[in-house]
Amino acid sequence: MILLGRALEAFIMECGLRFNRVPLVTKSLMALAAVLLIATPALAMGMVGVSGEDLTIDGERASGLGGVDESTALIFALQAYCHGQVEDWGRNMNFPGPDTGQLDCDSLLELWHQYFWLCDHYDLGLVRIGASDMWGSKVMHEAWLWHRAAFMDVLSTMLHEAEEHGVYVCLVLAGSQQYPLYAFGGSGSVLDSSSQAYANYISYCTDVISNVDAMNSTAALFSYDVWNEPDHLSVNKAYWAGDQLMFILAKEFRPELIVFCADVDGIHTADPNLNPEAKLIERVDQGVLDSLPRTARVKDVTGSIYGKVEAMLRLAELGRRTMVINGKVPGRLQSALRGEKVKGSVVDGGPR
Repeated sequence: MILLGRALEAFIMECGLRFNRVPLVTKSLMALAAVLLIATPALAMGMVGVSGEDLTIDGERASGLGGVDESTALIFALQAYCHGQVEDWGRNMNFPGPDTGQLDCDSLLELWHQYFWLCDHYDLGLVRIGASDMWGSKVMHEAWLWHRAAFMDVLSTMLHEAEEHGVYVCLVLAGSQQYPLYAFGGSGSVLDSSSQAYANYISYCTDVISNVDAMNSTAALFSYDVWNEPDHLSVNKAYWAGDQLMFILAKEFRPELIVFCADVDGIHTADPNLNPEAKLIERVDQGVLDSLPRTARVKDVTGSIYGKVEAMLRLAELGRRTMVINGKVPGRLQSALRGEKVKGSVVDGGPR
């Protein structure tokens, strides 16, 4: 019976994948098959853990937990079901082909049954699904904000069908592949814990996680990923790179002294590696920044000395004393940290 059921299901699925729109009778058979066929999951559901280098399910070594990344299927499902964009039904990045696939369906049950049947068919035991960028984050958040019950229906049906087919789900709640990041309807940056954007993001995540945890099909839930690629290249360059990160850390931990290490003695009137007449600027202010030609930057791993001056001036606004010194000179960093006078460029912050 199981073999017959899977053969019939394979035939019906093949019909659904080959034709963009199939006859009503075929669609009816597909819906009937989704309800009647005996599920034969690829994996037993249970508590996923780690033992040495192995993943385990209920303490037993698990195989078949390889899978795929899926950054559009849930987003398009929300657009179709919550926002009425019916042309998006079935769109995904894996089936029947990569990046631009579309399954023939017009309901949540059809969509997720087909999707996870295919995962099972191709021995994909884990799907990382949800938002990968600003667009996905916006669609998920607005569906939750404006159509909360429908949003939860999409997730509940998805997890139910995943469990029926023995496929684990890592649910991705937000993501970024560009900067600035999606602000969840608030002001400021979601990476700033004091901003309204961050507060709104936390409210969204907390509500989604608490409701999903209360659903009946949580056995299929492998994990939550609360933010996809917070260090994506564009975000890293704009926010996490050395100079920007120094400002974030200084704001949080309020150190007495901040030292930037470069391969030259400090801020100069020109690139000292190219111009022997370049003079060291011992005291740095906005006028120094304005006078530095961008074509004469001294490059380093975080961007430039020009960027260091910008960062130093921002840090000075916090009342921090910052320095640029030559980190290649033995003992110079230690001397600076001990408060000794060393060769370099200094910005003195105001009173705290």
